[in-house]
Amino acid sequence: ILYSTNCPKCKVICKKLQQKGLEFTEIDCKADTTYIEVLSGKGFKGMPVLQVGNEYFDFIKANKWIGEQ
Repeated sequence: ILYSTNCPKCKVICKKLQQKGLEFTEIDCKADTTYIEVLSGKGFKGMPVLQVGNEYFDFIKANKWIGEQ
């Protein structure tokens, strides 16, 4: 799951996921701010956040994870 606000960093992660052919669901956190509250409670201060199973990645860690796939 890609939690996104459609910011430039969010677009980068989205594009990289698409280029790798990885299936994902994108959730627009601007449309539903409850996700922002939940992610903030997990310690995230910005978007994007990539959830893979029970793991959550910020922009840098998401880039690394995608690169390893």
